[in-house]
Amino acid sequence: GHVGWDHGLSRTVLGDHANDSYWAVTYSSDELFGNINGTDKFAIDATATQVTGDLRVAGDAYIREGNGSANLYMETYEVDAGANSTIVLRKSDHDTVGTVTQTDDGDYLGSLVFEGVNGAGTPAFYTSSYISAIQNGAAGSTYVPSDLVFATSTSTSAAAERMRITKEGVIGVGTTAPTGRIHI
Repeated sequence: GHVGWDHGLSRTVLGDHANDSYWAVTYSSDELFGNINGTDKFAIDATATQVTGDLRVAGDAYIREGNGSANLYMETYEVDAGANSTIVLRKSDHDTVGTVTQTDDGDYLGSLVFEGVNGAGTPAFYTSSYISAIQNGAAGSTYVPSDLVFATSTSTSAAAERMRITKEGVIGVGTTAPTGRIHI
């Protein structure tokens, strides 16, 4: 690798430009680029308010705000009625990133977790509520059956399941195994 000025790209380059994988800062547009195999994979603008391209994070990623609300906005501008902003949570039953392996009955496929800070001892974040998709049955050739579970906590107990919508569309409130269309 090297650090240098690339006159052809008007970029300061950190990495191996000869092999087309590097980080670069441009002076004409004040952007930071991540380039892999000769293709700009993402760019961050000078104000760090816009990221374009395919930005992948291995591990945890944080959006933090110290004096207000931290918000994540996904906006879609499209006249097609089917186009929308989507959050996709994926699970593969393999430890190697990129290896797609069938998931199993009982696997948590994804969760939306809400946390607050406790009031005793050393303050720490604890799960207050969550919504989880849990596989319910063997995966089919195309589709994966799942239940949607809603959990909440009290000031004296950890988050526990309070409601479930099963793969058949049966709703259970206060039970993990509903038997009627709406079981309370």
